[in-house]
Amino acid sequence: RVNAQGTAAAESGANVLSAEATTFAYRRPRALNTVELLKKASEELRLGPMDTMNVAQQLYLKGIISYPRTETDVYPEAFNLEATVTLLTQSEDYGADAAALLQ
Repeated sequence: RVNAQGTAAAESGANVLSAEATTFAYRRPRALNTVELLKKASEELRLGPMDTMNVAQQLYLKGIISYPRTETDVYPEAFNLEATVTLLTQSEDYGADAAALLQ
């Protein structure tokens, strides 16, 4: 039985014998390039291209997603991630986060 406050109220004679908490971890979804973003938004949300890009731009401006207008999600073998992150340590916005990644 649930009371007005939304918590369980024990009936007379009822006892909880055990309880278990479980933590779930979800993998971050793979980044979408612009074409994939437009396709998913159309198929799953029924949004047109202009609405999709407007929403993506607003999410980007709020810092929720990375830049929405990109056509790559694969980097060349020669891409030096450590050097790129090291450059970001000089940023006022990202410096502390970049330094933490290098530790």
